[in-house]
Amino acid sequence: MKHLLTVIIILCQAPLYAQRVMTLAECEDMAFRNNKEIQASYRQIKSMEYQAKSARGNFYPNIKADALGIYNTGKGNMNIEGGNLPVMTPGNDGVPVPSGSFAYFPGLALDYKIGTFFTGGITIEQPIYMGGRISTGYRMAKIGHDIAIENKHLTETDVRLAVANAYAGVVKAQEMDSVACKYKEVLVELLKNVDSGVRNGMATRNDLLKVQVRINEAELMIMKAGNAVRLAKKNLCHTIGMPIDSDIYIISEYPDIEKPSSFSNEITTRPEYRMLESQVELAANQVKFERAAMLPQIGVQAGYMYNNGLKINGDRLMNNGAFNVAVSVTIPIYTFGVNSNKVKAAHARHEQLQLEREYANEAMLLQLSQAADNLSEMIAEVDVAELSLVQADENMRVSGRQYSAGMETLVNYLESQTLWREAYQTKVETRFKLYTTYMDYLKASGRL
Repeated sequence: MKHLLTVIIILCQAPLYAQRVMTLAECEDMAFRNNKEIQASYRQIKSMEYQAKSARGNFYPNIKADALGIYNTGKGNMNIEGGNLPVMTPGNDGVPVPSGSFAYFPGLALDYKIGTFFTGGITIEQPIYMGGRISTGYRMAKIGHDIAIENKHLTETDVRLAVANAYAGVVKAQEMDSVACKYKEVLVELLKNVDSGVRNGMATRNDLLKVQVRINEAELMIMKAGNAVRLAKKNLCHTIGMPIDSDIYIISEYPDIEKPSSFSNEITTRPEYRMLESQVELAANQVKFERAAMLPQIGVQAGYMYNNGLKINGDRLMNNGAFNVAVSVTIPIYTFGVNSNKVKAAHARHEQLQLEREYANEAMLLQLSQAADNLSEMIAEVDVAELSLVQADENMRVSGRQYSAGMETLVNYLESQTLWREAYQTKVETRFKLYTTYMDYLKASGRL
């Protein structure tokens, strides 16, 4: 039994050299590379960049080339018979009248063939004034790009928070495992002393069984703690995109916690806040965009057209080109409320988003206030837990000395060990809660 207990203690303390050591920063980097939502947000930013470039292209001329080729087997002829035609002279009232003489017309024969007909040209179109629709559309595209960037920041914040909580879960599980092993060490040492006392007649068999029961409980705690460590590591691997059975080791480290006096009370750096601001601005530009349809639109067009085809008596009739310039002006007069109602709908949407922004801002301020209060409370709770552990450790030390001197019962000494173990576990739990609470505060203040 003693050899088995020694092996268990060694396994609890042995460093895991074969495992891969992962820091929090490495876990975050891996999560960013593997997270599908972050990758999708990158694609969304690219999409909005291209849309902004597309909207900017509307400021410049639109150049296009058109061509049309036709082959037609149609052909035929037209004959006009000749003869004497009367010669007309102007009358007194200006109306032509026959002069009594004739002129000979020899007749006319026309043979036509359509055959191959080709037309092609280049056209340049330049908008001059479109009611502000082009400039407003470009601004809306840029705002959409800004929203996509903030959405990426929000996704990264959520992923960073999830990784931090999963990482802290492993740290907590490892520390709980360490507490269980240390508690087992204390009990094993006590078992040795009680066993020696039994052999020397200083303790009873019942005392030995009482210690053995506590050791059995400690072994169960070690098994549960080991399972908790494995489960926490699987959760971390799943969060950062690694196979859940990956063998990793996490160093127990928490970042420094700010003091309450330096807490931020601003929410303007949160991605959600900036997204709401951009959405309101986008809705305001949507009103201008819809109103542009009610304003005049002016554009200019220039081009060159070439035609070739149609034979008459063997000669090609069309074989030339021409330039043309046109100015287009469109003034909407009345559309039975189509455009005006679109403007009213966009305006109502703008007011809706303004109200939703105000409500969300109030909710974020409340969330920040609660997070700051929770963090202040957890800082105080950690201080109490650390002090309680110091007192429990001293209590266990004094109780052990008194038990060795025969001034205290074994039950009291075992109880002091249990109190020490519970105080140690409480300290681990409060440190974990302090870290997660601090991360929640950083997220609420837009500093994560």
